[in-house]
Amino acid sequence: MHDRFGNPIDRTVGYARGPILSSPEREVQKVSFGRRLVRERLERYGPEGLFDLTGLPRAFPLRPDDLPKLESQLTFYTYFLDRVEPLALAYVKADSATNDALVLNRVSTAVFALALALIQPGDVVISLSPHLGSRSHPSVQRAVERVGAIFKEAVGFDAFRALADAHPDAKVLVVTPITADKRHLSADDYRRAIAYARERRVLLFSDDAHMSARCTFFDEPTGFELGGPDLLVFSADKHMIGPRAGVLVGRRDLIVRIRRVALEFGLEAQSGQYVAVLRALEEYDPEAVRRAGRLVHELLPRVQAVYGQHRAYLAGPGVAIHGEAAIEIALEIAATSTCALTPVEAATLVSLRMLSHHGLATVAAISMPGSAPVIRIMMFRDGPRAGVERILTALEDGFQTLATVLNETDAAREMLIGG
Repeated sequence: MHDRFGNPIDRTVGYARGPILSSPEREVQKVSFGRRLVRERLERYGPEGLFDLTGLPRAFPLRPDDLPKLESQLTFYTYFLDRVEPLALAYVKADSATNDALVLNRVSTAVFALALALIQPGDVVISLSPHLGSRSHPSVQRAVERVGAIFKEAVGFDAFRALADAHPDAKVLVVTPITADKRHLSADDYRRAIAYARERRVLLFSDDAHMSARCTFFDEPTGFELGGPDLLVFSADKHMIGPRAGVLVGRRDLIVRIRRVALEFGLEAQSGQYVAVLRALEEYDPEAVRRAGRLVHELLPRVQAVYGQHRAYLAGPGVAIHGEAAIEIALEIAATSTCALTPVEAATLVSLRMLSHHGLATVAAISMPGSAPVIRIMMFRDGPRAGVERILTALEDGFQTLATVLNETDAAREMLIGG
């Protein structure tokens, strides 16, 4: 499989790597470089010169009086044991009589723990992705294949059902209601997938990591209001002021099995992280997400007017431009037809330029390997503070810069990984 520019796609991440970001190790170099740029920007300009447009605050909202209670594991148990789980059940609107919750150190960890506990070698796992070109998170495929199972993916509910019908022995169905590149599954198709799993009596897992954005911006029900998956994971840091942690909710008997595996392999959230999740759920403010999201309705048409309606799309409470579209834009600016970079490199380069020269921190600039090759400008939390004009100026500079290095890999390397 190849992208539209003929670059071979690495199926483990769903995109072409390229001559610079050629491996996970090189992408880790990019992560380190991006984080150094954040530090340099903050040191030079202070908080006023840095804007968080990731939608991923990854904060630790601990209170001053929490710290003495975290003096040891014993005080942690005394003051905080079992306090997150009821809030998590209430947040996803799950029935506490039949469901339980488990806090793990990442969403990807939750997926891996699920695979270790519930999936056997040779099992078939079928995933539903909502849009052509999007996919479930790479951690799902990685976890499935790590335990020796078979991963298959379909786009759209009809293709998903056909694929599942063709594999009557499938053990797990996976639904991604909103993907990392913010492609969105309709509530009707989400409900149909849950009903189909019930009909088939097969386990359904919902990777609803971006549930806060989905439910607040699109005003949609949780999975448990749509019939209830067997298991659902959401993130405490995605459009929520919490740490990078995954909260797994679902059938109590399944949570018991997954909890055992999580404890065996050290995948559970540690005490400080657990308390930070507690505070994030206690203080969750959906209206703050909605307020930031309203700016999208001003920003998106402005971006589309400059770069084309088909190139910029609504990404929940944000605006996104795929790396393939970024290359098209830069090719037009440079008046050339050749490009030595891949879409992930193009999207990353634009995003790093926006960070280093304009202080706009986006996911592609600091994300881990496997993140979608997309320029994502999320309005939560600092979109209103940055303002539409600053964002438009930074985007223009990013594309102009990309246009100068389309076929200059040495110069592009300097911009992507620092040399």
